[in-house]
Order: sequence, then structure tokens, then C-alpha cells
Amino acid sequence: MLDDTTGRINQLKNDVSLFRPIVIVFLAVVASSTLFFHFVEHWRWLDSFYFTIVTMSTVGYGNFVPVTDLGKIGNVVLIFVGIGIFTVVATQVVRRYGIKHLEKEESKHKR
Repeated sequence: MLDDTTGRINQLKNDVSLFRPIVIVFLAVVASSTLFFHFVEHWRWLDSFYFTIVTMSTVGYGNFVPVTDLGKIGNVVLIFVGIGIFTVVATQVVRRYGIKHLEKEESKHKR
């Protein structure tokens, strides 16, 4: 049982070894998309950031909609790139939580 748990912890640690670079890519996508919509659609900074997060999380309230052709193309790119990276980050966060949980369980069994 203990060896199985240790093996699962090691596997999860290998799976999340790219966590930091993934978060950096996520933040770069958020920042670049916010900049893009601010300058292309002439939205306020907060509105551009809000639109980016709402789009990446697939919520899509629809209260902001790009009206320029370039803004629409940028939105399509954000949908494909943003949803993918958002999903990867969410998965990595859950896996990191799983590592902490398994390590806690393993330390209980070692006592």
C-alpha cells in the first residue's frame, strides 16, 4: 500500500514538473490578450482583462463582443489557445492538490 502511494506521488510530481512554465504561458496569454483587446477594441483595461478571462474560462457572458475584424480574429485565436491553456492550468492545480493530499495520507500511515 505504501509503495503504491509513493509511486502515485512520484508520478504526480512528474506530471506537474512543468507547472511553473505552464503558469508563465497562462499569464503571458492573459497579458497579451488584455493588451490586444485594449488597443484593438479600445476597451478599458479592466474590460479587456475581464473579456479575456471570461473567454478563456468558456463562460462567455456576451456583454463584450469584438466589433473590428482584427478583434474577431484575435478572439478566435484566444478561444483556441486560451481554452487549452486554461484547462491545462486547472488540471495542474488539481494534480498539485492531489500530491499534497497523498503526501499527507502517506505521512499518516508512516506513523
